[in-house]
Amino acid sequence: MSSRIRRPETLRLALTRGDWIVVKKHLTAGETRRVFRRMIRKGATGDEIDSLQVGLSKMVVYLVDWSITDADDQPVIIRGQSEDVVADVLEMLDVDSFSEILKAIEAHERTMEDEREEEKKTGTGNSKSDPTWPSLASSDGATNGSPN
Repeated sequence: MSSRIRRPETLRLALTRGDWIVVKKHLTAGETRRVFRRMIRKGATGDEIDSLQVGLSKMVVYLVDWSITDADDQPVIIRGQSEDVVADVLEMLDVDSFSEILKAIEAHERTMEDEREEEKKTGTGNSKSDPTWPSLASSDGATNGSPN
């Protein structure tokens, strides 16, 4: 039987300058909801998407660890930090580094989507259909177990 709950997995993705990031291989339903929640702001006519938060919200939820250092070449620790702390650290990056990390995460996300679609096509993934169950009705219209 296939599981609907994925085992938490991470992948290490290479960046330029010899740096790397560790990201979650797949997001759970809750993590995906947190990505969207971080993008929403209260507007004059109700909730609306804050376009400035779209990439950042995805980065915060996917990122697990990295090799980034500060101006004094000291490691910048994000592993085990709250999403708000990770967001604050990401906001301190230079524009090119922020963009590079976002692009790496988005490319990873596309790869994982393609992998899931392939799993669905080949039947090797977690998205198997339920087996066909026998009908409750017999050919003469009576239900199973009912007297004929």
